[in-house]
Amino acid sequence: MKDGTSCYAYTVQIVRDIKTGFTISQRVTQEKNDKNTLEFALDDVIMALGKSPRYNLADNGYLDGRSLEYTYMRNVVPIIPNTTQSMARNGTQKDNPHAKCNMRYDIIGDHYLCAFRDKIRNIGVPENSKSNKTVYKASKCSECPFQEDCAPRGFKTFHEISHPLFLDTKKNFQVANEILLYKYRGIFSEGGFGTLRHARQYPDLRRRGKSKADLDLKIEAIVDNLIKIRDHLKAILITI
Repeated sequence: MKDGTSCYAYTVQIVRDIKTGFTISQRVTQEKNDKNTLEFALDDVIMALGKSPRYNLADNGYLDGRSLEYTYMRNVVPIIPNTTQSMARNGTQKDNPHAKCNMRYDIIGDHYLCAFRDKIRNIGVPENSKSNKTVYKASKCSECPFQEDCAPRGFKTFHEISHPLFLDTKKNFQVANEILLYKYRGIFSEGGFGTLRHARQYPDLRRRGKSKADLDLKIEAIVDNLIKIRDHLKAILITI
């Protein structure tokens, strides 16, 4: 757990539709993190809808090469921030203008723009590199008045995973963020957990054992969907 303790627990995965707020898929897993759960969630959604969704909005925990490949293979556009984009969105290091997360990224030029207005360009993967990572490097650090605070050891450089899908996903997220598409993830995903916990008085899983816990979550999701249908249709439920 975040406080350093251990307990008997599951990872709860919920997929929601941003148009209606309906829960499309729910799953209880024993994975330590979110890395290996995206494929199963996507398959559940495709089975439930009978087709692939247009976008997949997820947080940084789901970003890895295998998941991206699987998402594109299912003709779904992944909208997932990388670590830098996630830090920028969360306001991490907001007081440091020289942090990578606070620099503007240019999609067309594939470069970052620093406080000195210097372009930190993509220079590719060095030939002698063993890490196989793309390097972004500034060119005017020696002329910059911020060098002592920004890059005291030389030139400002960044290293990113050299994978075409990671670059595409970085661009996807920036566009989605600019047109305010990504905001719906927090509203319907994180907000969904808040609804279950507070509005539905569902503090935790009541059943033990993975299959029973999954059934427990499924029942709560169905009830939540029924309430949404009632509110949307302004229907009156009659108890007999």
